[in-house]
Amino acid sequence: MTAKRRAKPAPDDLAVTYYTVVSLLALVALLLALIERGVVVHLAVLPALIGLVAVAVRWSGGPVAVLLTLAFYLYWFRTYASGAELRLADVVLCAAFLAYAVANYRLQALTGHVFPLDPRRREGTPRWRLGFVRLVQRPPVARQRRAGRLVSEWEIGAMVLSLPAWALLAQVCWYTLPSGSGYTLGLPPQVWRAMLLTWIVGLGAFVTVALVGYWNRRKMTADEAALFLQDTLWQQTRREQRVINRWLARARVRQGRRKDET
Repeated sequence: MTAKRRAKPAPDDLAVTYYTVVSLLALVALLLALIERGVVVHLAVLPALIGLVAVAVRWSGGPVAVLLTLAFYLYWFRTYASGAELRLADVVLCAAFLAYAVANYRLQALTGHVFPLDPRRREGTPRWRLGFVRLVQRPPVARQRRAGRLVSEWEIGAMVLSLPAWALLAQVCWYTLPSGSGYTLGLPPQVWRAMLLTWIVGLGAFVTVALVGYWNRRKMTADEAALFLQDTLWQQTRREQRVINRWLARARVRQGRRKDET
């Protein structure tokens, strides 16, 4: 008898395995970077534990929870990061969190859903629900997942190789922000830099969204622009139009009653 060939794993399983391994390695690097920065071990384990639970249960809010925990630690243990020199622990910490966030969200796309649910797309067959009245229960809304066959080794390799570059660029941008005593308005340098960075990123995102929206409206046809304006008009005046239509309906009912009486 010939030995049976082992079945090759499905592309979805391979993609999930790859990004799970990347997430776990990123959490280990994050833990080591926090310990190097001076965070005590029993506190440094908390962000890694939160990230591990998020990967296990496919929690979409895991990266946000890890980021908030890291922000609290970096503010609380800011004495270990004082100075303007570039530290290796900061680069590793930045790259580790970026790798974890990217891998976690790609896991969500492969196993859960990251796209908005379309109520028109259903999966399964309708079922009868027995109660006071026999009704037809609609099947659940279909969740759109990313196909595992679309995940290539080049994609994962490019992500891993680009992490140091993005981490170094983030550190350079962070240390180029002004933090002298004449700029901080009495605030700690780290808090001032965080506020300034938030303003710059927020203003840049606002300008980018405005320019992209203007460009998309410029590319519209006359019919598309008319439909867009009609929807905007209805959204802005829907309450007033509802009241006007209600009074018009009442007036028509009263006119009909008067005609019947005459």
